[in-house]
Amino acid sequence: MIRRLRKYLICISLILIIVLQSTIACGPFLRLDEQNFSLFNPNLAGKGGLEIFYYSERLFNSELPDPTQKDYRRNCHEWRNICGRSVKEADIFSIQYEMNGNDFALNLLSKSDSVFNHNSFVKWLLLPSNNAFLDYMICAKKAEFTQFGNLDPWEDGLFDKNYDSLLFQSARDGQNGYQLVKNNFLKNRYTFQVLKSQYYLWRHGYTHYKDSLADLYSHIQLDTNSVIYGWSQLYYGLTLSGNDRTKLVLESFDHSESKKLICFQSLTKEDLSDLEKNTDDKYYKALCGVFQIINNPERILNKIKEIYSLDRNNKYLPFLLSREIDKIETWIWSPKYLGFNTKADNDYYASDEKRTIDYYAKLNYWKDRKYLDSVRSFLYEINTPNYSFHNFLNLSIAHLENVRGNYSTAMKLINQTPHFPNNKIFEQQRIVEEIISYANSENLNSSDCQQWLMFKIRELEAINPRFLINNIPSYHNYYYPDEITEEQDDDLSELLLMLSRRFQSIGNTMLAGLLYNKASLTTDMNSFLSYSDYDDKNQSDSAVNYDQIAYFDTYGTPATMDSLLSFKSKVNKSPFEKYISTALAQQDLYKDLKGTMFIRQMKYHAALDVFESMHQDYWAKNYEYDTYLPEHGLEYLGTITPWDSTKNVYFDKVSKTLLTKELCSLLDAEKVENDLDKKAGLLQRIANYQYNITDYGAGWMMLQYENSSAYFSPLSINTINSAMANYKKAYSIAKNTEIRASSLAMLHYCYKIIDKYYNKERMYGYYNYNSKYLTELKKRYKNSKTYTLAETHCPDFK
Repeated sequence: MIRRLRKYLICISLILIIVLQSTIACGPFLRLDEQNFSLFNPNLAGKGGLEIFYYSERLFNSELPDPTQKDYRRNCHEWRNICGRSVKEADIFSIQYEMNGNDFALNLLSKSDSVFNHNSFVKWLLLPSNNAFLDYMICAKKAEFTQFGNLDPWEDGLFDKNYDSLLFQSARDGQNGYQLVKNNFLKNRYTFQVLKSQYYLWRHGYTHYKDSLADLYSHIQLDTNSVIYGWSQLYYGLTLSGNDRTKLVLESFDHSESKKLICFQSLTKEDLSDLEKNTDDKYYKALCGVFQIINNPERILNKIKEIYSLDRNNKYLPFLLSREIDKIETWIWSPKYLGFNTKADNDYYASDEKRTIDYYAKLNYWKDRKYLDSVRSFLYEINTPNYSFHNFLNLSIAHLENVRGNYSTAMKLINQTPHFPNNKIFEQQRIVEEIISYANSENLNSSDCQQWLMFKIRELEAINPRFLINNIPSYHNYYYPDEITEEQDDDLSELLLMLSRRFQSIGNTMLAGLLYNKASLTTDMNSFLSYSDYDDKNQSDSAVNYDQIAYFDTYGTPATMDSLLSFKSKVNKSPFEKYISTALAQQDLYKDLKGTMFIRQMKYHAALDVFESMHQDYWAKNYEYDTYLPEHGLEYLGTITPWDSTKNVYFDKVSKTLLTKELCSLLDAEKVENDLDKKAGLLQRIANYQYNITDYGAGWMMLQYENSSAYFSPLSINTINSAMANYKKAYSIAKNTEIRASSLAMLHYCYKIIDKYYNKERMYGYYNYNSKYLTELKKRYKNSKTYTLAETHCPDFK
């Protein structure tokens, strides 16, 4: 038992080590497709039902293989043709696909369910003249139970005897029904129910059903227009072998939507290759090519050209071309707009010490540009005015021109393309291309341009109401079928991010930042921590969190913050300005960042003026200030300096105003002090304060909004250099031995910090630093109180 427990603990320890090692590489948590910047809708040509095959991290991942339920609705449509116009197609769908067999049987007996009673399809089924159709529906619901019913969980395996007995019963019911009815519609559906049940029995080892399956399939073949034709091809095809099996599975893929995924998963690379070699039929060759392209995430234009040569009007061509366009824009635009490089194996690239990951990222970029040119050339080549996919190709080429940066060419193509008001996907893509072209070629700072952008944004929102949900993509649902197009539903957010980058490129950081916040997409800008959970303690409507200022913290200046404060108070805003104003934060949050910027610039009195203009309880009520800002002064370093036991003064509240006022008082006193030792003492306390607001100090939140033991922030370097300058000045003017010795000791500390910053490999573990300051301290002041206490308490001084 003890040995077993030891093994268990060892395993757990190994798992924890792996997890801890993986968490060192900090970065944002990305959900499916969140690292992909994609503005081209792969369903532009209107060939729905292929969502699970998009170029996406959701590839093959869906609870429903037919997310848009095309087959289900097609089946309901066939039923409505039988029932007549008095029956609503939605009611047929409700009974067929939203009510399980148990509920159907219970409600049929009790007739108590309100939905059941008011359903036009049920009313039609209950008519005496329609008893045969009601009998079939009962049979179908019982057959459905064999797939989705609650089998005995204590039985071994899914395909147990109880399950087989249900299949036998389902097959018998179907055969009996088939013999009793004369209606061809019902005969076909009974035949399908028998075929499906016998297929599962054959799969469970009842091989004698194979000949019966062939006979059943021949009956269903008579109605090739029915939805059950494609379904039957799959069940029968899977019982065959060799190229016969491959052909029928390919046909099922082509004739159905809900069976596409299982068809795709049922054929191997070898199956497809063997059929390609042994058939001259262009139909099968093209379908083999479709499968091979879907299964290939790389550049595969040549295979698409093969399909085009086999059948220039192949219905899958627009979808396959869309996948290539999505690949190109993801590869080129994701690094540009989101900051995430195309995926690379760090260990692999690290093996080549002469080349960096950036080198390979640039190499990939130029390869991707070259591939873009190849795809674009092919599309120009096949895009003739009379071609069935002409309008699709116009927008496809326009998109590639936009990715390439040829915005005027893209706009010409857009203008040559007619409008299709009833085709929302097409019109949405058209507007997307217009915005990309216009925004990258016009003066975005002009009010006319902004008015035009606002008009186009409203058009997009009218076409796709999901854009109105705060422009915030959820990305939380991995497999839910209604979220299968989530990547397309963030297109407005991606456009706003693109506009943000464009405004930044022309120097308008204020509008760039507001658009960035409005887009609310995850980028690599703040790759260490996510601050979205650091909300205002009172959870008010104007909650304070770092996300609201992260962009301005990265790209802004105090002047940017002045622009924001002025814009926030502007009365007569334009529609575009009102639109982005929803991304504005509290006034004091902007002031806090402005004051913090002045602290970084070492303009301490300017910072004090800003902090004094704020509500003085701001830091106690918002964000994480009261957790990380100290309630005491910062001019003494505590245990860092065992030679100085002076205690810091304590304040009555958390306040950047009080902390900054402390430093300003020291600066003012140092300016007028004439006694050199006192002046040196003041310089030390100023330097101590500066040391204390860097990453390793108690007041780090005076300088920045994050802190980590994993790295030393670049924001701290200027401040630590300024601290060193003050320690050096104190050392040079002081006559007192202890002041000189303690200045050298702190210079040694600062040297160690800077050395770790520039030599990242020394961040972890212990290194024996022997700076020139420590050498001087040992040489000249070894007998000082400072050195004696430092050597006793601090490993760095031994």
